[in-house]
Amino acid sequence: MTSSIGPRSIHSGTTRNLWLRALYENGLVRADREVQKLTDKLHFYRQLKNHLGEECDLFHPKTLGWREATLDLDPDNPEFLEQTRVRLQKQFPSGFIVKPTTVINTGGDGDGYWFEPDRFWSDLQDRHPVLVNALKRSESFVAPLVGECISNEELCLQASVAGLAGQRSLAAKNYDEIRIHTYEGDILPFITYSRWKVRPVKGLEKFRQCNEFVKKFLGKLPVEFLAGQAWGLDVMIVDGVLRVIDINTNRGQPGQWSGFLTRPWVIGAYTRHIETKKAVRFSGVEGWLLRAGLGNSIKYLKKIHVEGIR
Repeated sequence: MTSSIGPRSIHSGTTRNLWLRALYENGLVRADREVQKLTDKLHFYRQLKNHLGEECDLFHPKTLGWREATLDLDPDNPEFLEQTRVRLQKQFPSGFIVKPTTVINTGGDGDGYWFEPDRFWSDLQDRHPVLVNALKRSESFVAPLVGECISNEELCLQASVAGLAGQRSLAAKNYDEIRIHTYEGDILPFITYSRWKVRPVKGLEKFRQCNEFVKKFLGKLPVEFLAGQAWGLDVMIVDGVLRVIDINTNRGQPGQWSGFLTRPWVIGAYTRHIETKKAVRFSGVEGWLLRAGLGNSIKYLKKIHVEGIR
């Protein structure tokens, strides 16, 4: 007589937060110090570069720290502006953008962001304090959201996807951004969305392209690096050029890795996928509701129809 051991039972409530708690308490998603360090965009890029080598920049824009890119240049030297222009032209022949290494700002506005080259060079010439102070800082930079020095950079420069596509900037709004949800090395099916509701991506072809692109990207990363990782990846498309411009993690905390996790069907897709991949079963009526894409429904409807947040 043979016996079989069924899937491990997982007890969970149906709200997003209770579902997340169940994931973390049962070791299904990582929330540790190493994941927290990935909040530093430059550190994350360096990890990817270590794994992918020269292929990395085919998937993720080349990224350098602001201090790293201007190493040995003196910001007080009258020639600093021109020296920097020459240095960055060599490092980023198709142009670059600037962003903080460790802040959460989905809109990309405020101090530390330069998406237009003319404004960057004008502000550098005017000795914008954010740019100058980041170079002249003498002490180690303790990264916000991490609490320790990781890359030791406040600002990073990334190759411009618009530039790679032959455009000077993104001012014409001729681009799309798509959010893809993953678990370990897998793309979750049917939960790929336009990142911005105000600028929805039209048609299905770009979604298909992004999913294939990210699938290839994940397939090149080591299994041990992806183990337990749940991500929300943002892919930018400009005239057929695709790059992963951001990888959203849970920042090492037992919380969400994507704002789309408020949606019942997103929770449902993750639940079904994790049950299959990890041989677990969310038990009871709660498990049925989660699998059916009905988890967090009341809170989601309240958010949409009462609070007006979409």
